[in-house]
Amino acid sequence: MRAHTGLSHSPEAADKEAYAASFRRHYPAQLRAQGVSGAALVEVYIDAEGRVREVEVVPRPASSSHQTHRAVLQDRGTSRVVDLNYRPEFGPAAQAVLRETRFLPALKDGKAVPSRFRMTLQFTPPTNP
Repeated sequence: MRAHTGLSHSPEAADKEAYAASFRRHYPAQLRAQGVSGAALVEVYIDAEGRVREVEVVPRPASSSHQTHRAVLQDRGTSRVVDLNYRPEFGPAAQAVLRETRFLPALKDGKAVPSRFRMTLQFTPPTNP
């Protein structure tokens, strides 16, 4: 993302523990009970103060015959390959998680700037419910 946008710092959750707790709180109860994991792709707009102003679920392309996609996740110099199972049931949960999350905003030339980008939120059921 940085190479395409000119950002020196991408947005990230200001409170990682609260962010993780939000995933647990908004995990669809029936899917949690069934041990189902999945992901939602969203487009999010975060203002220069780190508040989420818009979040929309991005539907899986109709041309894609599979819900599972392989992705490379990168975070601070590390990367890992994961299989993402996009499920529409996780869309509203992803929106709820992001709407209550405060972010450290994107930075460009050392200044906070608004940003719009797509991100995947992965929901994994807890190992001990």
